[in-house]
Amino acid sequence: MQVVAGADRSEEAGRWVEFASCALWFGLSHLVVCVYARLFEKYVAAYDQQEEVQRGNVAAGLYMALHLIAVGLLVSKAVGTSDSVLTFFVWAVLGVLLVSLARFVLKSKVLVLQRSAKQTLHLEIQQDQNWGAA
Repeated sequence: MQVVAGADRSEEAGRWVEFASCALWFGLSHLVVCVYARLFEKYVAAYDQQEEVQRGNVAAGLYMALHLIAVGLLVSKAVGTSDSVLTFFVWAVLGVLLVSLARFVLKSKVLVLQRSAKQTLHLEIQQDQNWGAA
């Protein structure tokens, strides 16, 4: 802590205000990412995400991790450009909606699956363990 205090040239009171501000944004960011992860597992993934990862399904881990990275990047941008908590949540919600829209477009329009063979993205990830589909 002394190294940080030595590098900081601000007064003592200002240092604690900045620390509290950092803790607030850190907590809010993690709240958004954790809520997204739970909603993703419950409503998006058609399989048990944790069970697939424990079985060694790398494609399932990649699918979840890449979505969390995308949301994390959007949330970090929301933290960097926000001057209030309300603005942060507006940008964070818009970012989550953008990721969801991109997933829908890629899943339905870009990723060509054989409908006649009942081939879905989740079956590609769960059964075939297809890294490319993730």
